[in-house]
Amino acid sequence: MKTVIIFLFLINGEVVKIPTTLTEDQRCSDKVLEIAKTNEEGTRILYKGQIIFMHYCKTEDGEWVI
Repeated sequence: MKTVIIFLFLINGEVVKIPTTLTEDQRCSDKVLEIAKTNEEGTRILYKGQIIFMHYCKTEDGEWVI
């Protein structure tokens, strides 16, 4: 398991930092899809009702995670 921080950039300008862990076979985008929800049409990814327009993950040491 790897500890990472997910950075979510929301359409309202807010940046959310979520500490979490990834399993060996899991990618950053897999974890984002676990945390977020899609809208009824399946065209948007939402976090607490806000549209996510960008995300990325980094380790606690600041290294990028794919």
